[in-house]
Amino acid sequence: MKKYWFRITKYNPENRNELWHYIVDEWTAISDVEEYNIRWNEYKKVEFAYADFILRLLDKFNYKKLQIFSLVKIFKWREFSKLRIRWLWKEWKTLFKDIINERKKELSLNDISIYISFLLREMLWWFLIWEKIEIKTWYDYYMYVLTTDKNIYEYLKNVKDDILFIEEVGLHFFEKCEDWIEDNWYNENHLL
Repeated sequence: MKKYWFRITKYNPENRNELWHYIVDEWTAISDVEEYNIRWNEYKKVEFAYADFILRLLDKFNYKKLQIFSLVKIFKWREFSKLRIRWLWKEWKTLFKDIINERKKELSLNDISIYISFLLREMLWWFLIWEKIEIKTWYDYYMYVLTTDKNIYEYLKNVKDDILFIEEVGLHFFEKCEDWIEDNWYNENHLL
């Protein structure tokens, strides 16, 4: 079965060199927002664009939920509440606690935008999967969509967005990324 990979980012692909390195100095994490003097409403516009992109994709193909896979807990709740409480709305606390305590294994469409916020705000890291789609989003604003569905492929190939750039990438590209993740991320030090 053929697999199709797409990279969805806020980074313009025209700003990559021949080795695919991004050559423009740009904020890459929520922790950079103050250093780069990004206003909160500007940051939220980018965060919303990622959530909106996923919701449009799922709605287009009638997906109602996604399964949480490979959960990595960046913070314990106590640490998080000290460090990033200003970035967390009160109604999110229960969902966050349920996810880190692994009481919640699936996300409804209503929870997807909150998931994106958790991830982009460096609170949690995980993949979302369901049937013929897999979504991998990282804190540095790189999101990847893998699908075996030709209709999803055609949609992603032609969809346009005002903020995000959608690029088809080969499977070989993502296999290199997964090797790096396995070598550098999945170890006992990162699983709290």
